Amino acid sequence: MKENKYKYILLSLLFMFAVPTMAQQLKKASAAKAKSMISTIAKYSKAMSAMTANFTQKSSFSFMDEPVVSYGSMVYNAPLKLEWIYTKPYKYTFVIEGNKVTTKSGKHTSTMDLSANSMFKSISKMAFSSINGDSFTSNRDFTVTMYTRGNYWVGVLTPRSEAMKNRLKNVTIEYDPAIHNVRKIDMTHKNGDFIAIEFKNIKTSTHKTCK
Repeated sequence: MKENKYKYILLSLLFMFAVPTMAQQLKKASAAKAKSMISTIAKYSKAMSAMTANFTQKSSFSFMDEPVVSYGSMVYNAPLKLEWIYTKPYKYTFVIEGNKVTTKSGKHTSTMDLSANSMFKSISKMAFSSINGDSFTSNRDFTVTMYTRGNYWVGVLTPRSEAMKNRLKNVTIEYDPAIHNVRKIDMTHKNGDFIAIEFKNIKTSTHKTCK
């Protein structure tokens, strides 16, 4: 029962930020442009040591009558800590640090060892790579196709493994080159379920200055 609880929470994390990708607004980048975009993203992502942001999350699952909108803040500290703090309509904290996942709700705190479950560990890795830019630069788990949409760069990630394909249709990460950071991450579940998160008030610190 406890494992099912964590499974739901982690799958929610995996499918967060998801909205249906509006492909008609995307313009595919040339091979040279895509290479340049990914190189730039890798450069700034590698330099980032921390990130904070506010977020708005819209969740829609098949068992829900209508989407639910939540609000909160996110804190990322490279390389292994990611914290989601929900403040409205309910208060809830979800923290991944190293191989541990900790949830806090009121006075209740629960912790699970990710290393004991390969699927949960994979989901945790996906959450980090979406924030730190590794999803663009590592093609081990996904096939990456780069696009532009207005002033933003968009990477559409298609899972390679059958196990991931059974859960996830695609991941769309929208990157703002003006601030050198991810502003949206869209994931769509195979059955059409999605969660949508948009970041605002993004602040970052770096290990070194990028030029």
